[in-house]
Amino acid sequence: MVINSTTKIAAIIKANKAGIDVIASLAKPLEKLRNPVLRSLMAGRVSIAEAAKMGGCPVEDFKKALAPLGFSWVTSEEEGTNESGGEPIPAWFNTLADTQKETIDVRPIISNGKDPLKEIMQQYKSLKEGNALCVVNSFIPFPLIDLLQKNGASCFTETVQADHYRTWFLKGKNNKAKEETASPVVHGTQVDFTNACNQFGSERLHTIDVRPYEMPVPMQMILEALGKLPTGYALLVYHKRIPVYLLEELGDKAYNILVYTAGDTDVRLLIYQS
Repeated sequence: MVINSTTKIAAIIKANKAGIDVIASLAKPLEKLRNPVLRSLMAGRVSIAEAAKMGGCPVEDFKKALAPLGFSWVTSEEEGTNESGGEPIPAWFNTLADTQKETIDVRPIISNGKDPLKEIMQQYKSLKEGNALCVVNSFIPFPLIDLLQKNGASCFTETVQADHYRTWFLKGKNNKAKEETASPVVHGTQVDFTNACNQFGSERLHTIDVRPYEMPVPMQMILEALGKLPTGYALLVYHKRIPVYLLEELGDKAYNILVYTAGDTDVRLLIYQS
């Protein structure tokens, strides 16, 4: 298979599953590819150039590591790439006028311990058709990308540096943003939640507490735990907010999710496969 810096990680894995371990061994941040849930979330959206940025290693390392698996490296001369060497720049992005662009920097919101989804969705819903919203973040918002693509948005991510990403969302015709509260979960009382946990018993109930951590660490921890969860087991999560991004992502993966809100910063989730 011929590859270059714009080749998606999913394409490499599809061609040769040994690519999972090879890429994961290049840098510690890339080890999450070994987790099947995280891999399904990331691999289809991350190119070699993006993965190199995330791992803090040169693209050349990928070229050398993948060569023994039969991958041939050819420099792309097709579409232009963004200034960071990331994914190809789509045609629609190059035709946007400054008056068609809006920006929201969610880093201050996240640093204050809040979920920026409500603000993002409000601004996106107010966009005119044919305009684009740029979400500035310290990580690539994969669940948000999935959420808005399902509603018809075109997306493009620029990597400025390892902790600075600009993700653009182009709003098309008849594009309706999904409400931030629309998620496939059941909200229950304390009794409901306790009874559900008791069905698994302590021996089949794994527990994690993500309250001390800021985004995107809680989501990563939960997805990693779910990837290791044996069949017939449940994951009990202590969170300080309802993780809307996570719930949207898990909604397509056949999970049952029960939520109990014990307080303003005390949310408990029971997650298990249906």
